[in-house]
Amino acid sequence: METHRVGLLYSSECTYHSIAYDALRGAKYAINKINLDDQYPFELEGVHVDPKGNLDAYIEGAQSLLGDGIKHIVGTITSSARKEVIADIHEHQGLLWYGSPYEGYECDENVVYHGACPNQNLLQILRFAVPTFGKRVALMGSNYVWGWESNRIARDAIESIGGEIIEDTYYRFDTTEFRSAIDNILAKRPDFVINNLVGKSSYAFLCHLNDVWKGQPLPVLSSNLSECELRCIPPLPNLRLFTALIFFQTVNPVFVKKVKRTLGEGKPVSSNFLGAYLSVLSLANAIKIAGSNDVQAVRSVLQQVNIDSPMGYMLSIAKNQHVNLPCFIGERHGDEFNVVSCSPPIEPNPYLIAQQFLVDVEWQKRTVRLEVVK
Repeated sequence: METHRVGLLYSSECTYHSIAYDALRGAKYAINKINLDDQYPFELEGVHVDPKGNLDAYIEGAQSLLGDGIKHIVGTITSSARKEVIADIHEHQGLLWYGSPYEGYECDENVVYHGACPNQNLLQILRFAVPTFGKRVALMGSNYVWGWESNRIARDAIESIGGEIIEDTYYRFDTTEFRSAIDNILAKRPDFVINNLVGKSSYAFLCHLNDVWKGQPLPVLSSNLSECELRCIPPLPNLRLFTALIFFQTVNPVFVKKVKRTLGEGKPVSSNFLGAYLSVLSLANAIKIAGSNDVQAVRSVLQQVNIDSPMGYMLSIAKNQHVNLPCFIGERHGDEFNVVSCSPPIEPNPYLIAQQFLVDVEWQKRTVRLEVVK
């Protein structure tokens, strides 16, 4: 039986190591699932390179995998890492399968995007939050393209309906001191906070804000905070944490139980796990349809790929090589998010073309439809 090698480019030591570790678990779980399924006339072999959060090491890792003849790479978490390796993906005519939420404004023919773009998550949670909480907003972000663009989109959306941005501040990775921003939040008391910090900075900010906030719990919204990170964050009685993602454990407990029987009970099955898992399943199905792992052959059949997903929907890949994804909005309860609202698969619009933001948009709470993935 033919074996196709797949590069896995995820870091184990970095500010976002919990996210990367869970994504790596998802990719490996999907590879094992494919290899046990007789309908695939081939096997996949994962080849993991660990850049340890170093951007130069991401470049070296991608070059090593591609130079060794590997055509398909699943991975990277941050947008800075993704953008660093794209040049090498192009040079070697490879394909990057990216499973993390990102800030949009990209549509590269050598990338297949399985993470949500802003119209599939950020705008959805804003449509939920504004009528629920109000439109005076504080923006916090990590100081790179994810934070910049996500907060710019949020600012445009809030200001388009006459809202007010009372704080818009950016911090380097691993920053744990937020006194100035938190003092301003305490003084101006926004209706909610949008948290686009990443990893340890996000956890520290939430803990500090919780320690000093008084009164009704303050809603803090994210479109990247996932269940694999909640064990890094203690109970926060003065905050209400909401996030908009493609999956929560409560969406499909049967699938989660099945994964944990195989991988063990110790770790959650988060949206990061799902992004990598779906990337590998899509790759395998594209290879099967194309009859080859040749990049051009795989790209030519992407729109024929349909995945029966754990989210309860058949997922497809749009012409812009972004996946039609559902959006689940959840509120933290312990080490999980409970779904408070959801939307069926949303057509990806990474450039927000003709997007109305929050104007005249009806948001209705929908019932989550669950299906067991066989």
